[in-house]
Amino acid sequence: MDISKIRKDFPILTRTMSNKPLVYFDNGATTLKPQPVIDAVVNYYTYLGANAHRGDYEMSAQVDAAFEGARVRTQKFLNAKYKEEIVFTSGSSEGLNLVAMMVTQQLL
Repeated sequence: MDISKIRKDFPILTRTMSNKPLVYFDNGATTLKPQPVIDAVVNYYTYLGANAHRGDYEMSAQVDAAFEGARVRTQKFLNAKYKEEIVFTSGSSEGLNLVAMMVTQQLL
């Protein structure tokens, strides 16, 4: 595993702190983003800006297609049987809470 190659994917890791390469362990609060993610977010805010599954106009349909495309790519990456098994949440806390609620309701 080439750590220097991995670090190059994350622009913020070019920073130094106390004259040493940045080491970041606060992923529970905010996870660092690789350049392709940053580029995708900038593209969304620059050219789209609509909410997924909320409108009936061309730009909204483009967002819907991108959103569902991400669901299918995630399905394939995780080898999930159905794309409907992929659920996007606002963050890890919401995701873990959803899992906990599903598990506890199934045990009742």
